[in-house]
Amino acid sequence: MNSDDFWRMIDGVLDLPFDARAARLVDLLAARAEGDITGFEDRLAEALHRLDTPAHAVAHGDAFLYIRCAAVLSGSRAHQRIVEDPRSLLALADVEAEELLFVASTAYERVTDRPWEHRAPVSYESGTSAAWGRPVEDGTDEWQPEWLSWSGGYGLGVQMSAEYELTRLHLVEALDATEGWRQWWSAAPAPQADVTFVVDPGMPEQTKVRKGRKVVRAEVVRDRHGFASAPAATEPEKARDDLVAVLTITAEQLRMPAMPQFPPMPVLSEEELRNQCQGHEESAAIDRMAAELVARHLGQGVWGAMP
Repeated sequence: MNSDDFWRMIDGVLDLPFDARAARLVDLLAARAEGDITGFEDRLAEALHRLDTPAHAVAHGDAFLYIRCAAVLSGSRAHQRIVEDPRSLLALADVEAEELLFVASTAYERVTDRPWEHRAPVSYESGTSAAWGRPVEDGTDEWQPEWLSWSGGYGLGVQMSAEYELTRLHLVEALDATEGWRQWWSAAPAPQADVTFVVDPGMPEQTKVRKGRKVVRAEVVRDRHGFASAPAATEPEKARDDLVAVLTITAEQLRMPAMPQFPPMPVLSEEELRNQCQGHEESAAIDRMAAELVARHLGQGVWGAMP
C-alpha cells in the first residue's frame, strides 16, 4: 500500500462521524490482502512521524500521540495543513483518536487469526523523530521481557488488591529472569509469550491461544481472580495461583513439557504497598464516575432500548 492508497482509505471515511471512522477502516482493511494491512500500518506510522516535532507538541502533553492520530483521521488535506502549520493542531487539542493505532492489528488478526507481529520502519511514539534533536530511540518501554509479557484486564468495578498486583509483578519479573524458565519456554513455537488474564464477571469464560512466528498470544478470561485457589487463599497466594493456572492452560494448548519449579513468594515492602494503594484509590474514583455515568445514561434512555 503506497501513500496515495493510504490517504484514499482515510479520505473515504470522512463522511462518517469521527468516532466511527476507525471501525470502518478495520472493515475495509480486513477485505484486503495481508500486504495491504501491514502497508497501512507503515503509512500510518509515517504520517504520525511527520507530526512528531517540538512545534506540534506545544501544549499537548501526554495526549500528543492521540491528538496526532486525530489529525490523520481528519483526512489528507487536514494532515498536510497541520504538517505545514503546527499551530493548526491546536484545533484538535480536545480530540483524541487512539483507536486508529489498532486498525491494522485488528484487521490482521480478524483475517488471519494469527497474532500481530509487524513493526513499522519508523516509530510513531512521541519524541522519537530527528526533529527533537536527540538520538532516535525505538520507542520501547524501559523494561522489555525476554520471553514473558503479562497484562491484566478487568471488568468495570473489578479491582485487584495491592498485595495481589505487586506479588504478580514480582513473580512475572522473576519468571522472566530465571534461566530454567527461559529454557522451558524455548520449547514453545515462538520466542515470546504475550499473556493477558482478564477478570470480568460479565464475560463468559474463555481461553484463546494464537501462535505466530515471533510471539504466542494467550488470553484467558475468568469471572474472578484466584479462580484456581483454595477458598482460604491470601491475595498473594491468589496472584501466584493465577500465574500458575494461566501458564498451565497456555502450556497445555501448546503441548509444552512440565513447568519448572515456581519462584518463591516475594516480600512486599511497606513503601510499594502504600504507593500501590494510592494508585488504587485514584483508579477506584474513576471507576465510580464511569459507573455513575453509565447508570445515568441508561436511566435517561440515551443509548436507546435494547431489542
